[in-house]
Amino acid sequence: MDKDPYRVLEINPGASESEIKKAFKSLAKKYHPDLNKGSKEAEEKFKEINEAYRTLMNKGNSQGTTSGEEDFSDVFNFDFGSFGDFFSNFGFDTRSYDTKIDVNIGVSELFRGGEKEIQIKHSVQCQKCEGTGAKERKICSQCKGTGQIKRSSRQFSSTFVIMTQCNICGGKGYIPTKICETCGGSGVINQYETIRIPIQRTIFDGNYTILKGKGESGRHGKKGDLYVVYHIVGDDKFSVEGSDIKTILHISLLDAIPGNRIEVESPEGKEYIVLGKDSSPIRIKGKGLFADSRNRGDFIIEPRISLPENTDEKYLKEIRSIIGNGKEPYISSK
Repeated sequence: MDKDPYRVLEINPGASESEIKKAFKSLAKKYHPDLNKGSKEAEEKFKEINEAYRTLMNKGNSQGTTSGEEDFSDVFNFDFGSFGDFFSNFGFDTRSYDTKIDVNIGVSELFRGGEKEIQIKHSVQCQKCEGTGAKERKICSQCKGTGQIKRSSRQFSSTFVIMTQCNICGGKGYIPTKICETCGGSGVINQYETIRIPIQRTIFDGNYTILKGKGESGRHGKKGDLYVVYHIVGDDKFSVEGSDIKTILHISLLDAIPGNRIEVESPEGKEYIVLGKDSSPIRIKGKGLFADSRNRGDFIIEPRISLPENTDEKYLKEIRSIIGNGKEPYISSK
């Protein structure tokens, strides 16, 4: 690896092992591919972060071991798997759970801003057993209450000490002798909660916000975070095409006269357009959705003439008196 691992992890040289792990976890969350769909830049950054972490932990850092044994349990199973796999593979607290929810935001709702109420179903600590899942219990004889066991693996010239979950107690550190009747031994119960999420017009599809402590509950009530991923969708007035916003402007024959100035409702307020000689779509640059933090799409208006249902001779004479007889129908290559 050519890049300075300290610079990649945004920490000072000589940082402690706990500082390295903290920086790694924070950046790995931020650049994880599941939260940056289609971003090659984020994927490469994610790889750099992982490699920098491996490099620093491998050489022991200033606080590390010099015995030739390094604990790679955090990153041993490096994987671009599912969102849930990510947190277990990269050393996040397996006793709490970071979770993800996808939320659709309509165009009008997006530009109006403010907050949106959503209802989530998540697990919370069982108060009856205080999250242990047991009404009565005893210490696990295999892991001695730690919930983990060590195993060594030698690869090339290095010996890896890998911490794995105790297969006897399932990582709890104890064996229930009597199961809690309220939670059935899981230590958690399901509960619905109404929460508010922030909405800003600068949000683009795939953006996310993190709500601290709104994830799942683990043993002893420690809670993970909730990742809210935004998806921008059309509504009854506007449709979405990439980063462009599109609307259909229904006009009368009289409105369709070239040069006529028409007021149009846009997501950001009123726009005024002047129709040309044809009814081709009108594109207003930079008035669409944010494609990223700096660039925006366009607002596209498609005029559509609403023809009158009453077309008797008297009505047609009135129309002709206003707009004239016009040209006979004809065809042309241009």
